[in-house]
Amino acid sequence: MLQGNFNLFVRAKQPGGYQWSPPLEIKINVFVPWFLNKWFLLASLGLLLIAIAYYFRFFVRRRFRRLQKVLKFANEKLAIKEEQLSLKIQEFKEQQEELANANQNIDTLELFIKEMPEKATWHDIIAAMGKAVNISQDIDAFEISFKEENEIVHRGYSNQERGGFTFRTKPFNPKSSLTCWAMANEQEVVINDFEKEHSMYVAEKPVYLFRSLLFIPFKLENNQPVVLCAYSTKKHHFDNNDLTMFRILARFIYFSIHQEISKKT
Repeated sequence: MLQGNFNLFVRAKQPGGYQWSPPLEIKINVFVPWFLNKWFLLASLGLLLIAIAYYFRFFVRRRFRRLQKVLKFANEKLAIKEEQLSLKIQEFKEQQEELANANQNIDTLELFIKEMPEKATWHDIIAAMGKAVNISQDIDAFEISFKEENEIVHRGYSNQERGGFTFRTKPFNPKSSLTCWAMANEQEVVINDFEKEHSMYVAEKPVYLFRSLLFIPFKLENNQPVVLCAYSTKKHHFDNNDLTMFRILARFIYFSIHQEISKKT
């Protein structure tokens, strides 16, 4: 379509049709409305595309944030569930270990009792201790400790000794010996990390061969004080099950033997 200014001349015939009237000039301006211009249409299309893109970007980002929140919440719940499951598994393992330890303690007690004759001597008790040590996975040594004059005497069995059976003496001193402390105070002592825990009872001492130690003081039928001692080379090897077993063992020794223990017996 042509655009611009045009002059239109119009004439009409006179009555009779033989003559024409003078031409009448009409000025005409031909143009396209602004809203139909190409640049306006392109600009409108561009703005529309920008608006659509911005809307979708905003919508997608909002949707993405919602999904992130949902995912974060789901991950947190999953982490809590995993932690709870891990705790349950750990509790189950600990219960299994406790059960296995309890069963082993029962086996140890059963073996010790079977080895004891009707009229037991201290030699019988220490020999039974030796057999119990050899089958135990947690205990490396047993001892019966007693006071004679001004000395503390230890008799027992250790798988750390070449000959097995042990016999040792040292001055009676509750400030330097855990055995003496347990006897003097008539209190049970359970040590599961010798390096860190022994100083709660006695003076500081060098690192000991045995890392876990257990002491059960009791009195024989004649009121002679003795201490049942157990040792392990590993840390954290004595728990409540072991403590219960040694209490039972101490009572069994009390009922089984009726003679005083000494260096000579």
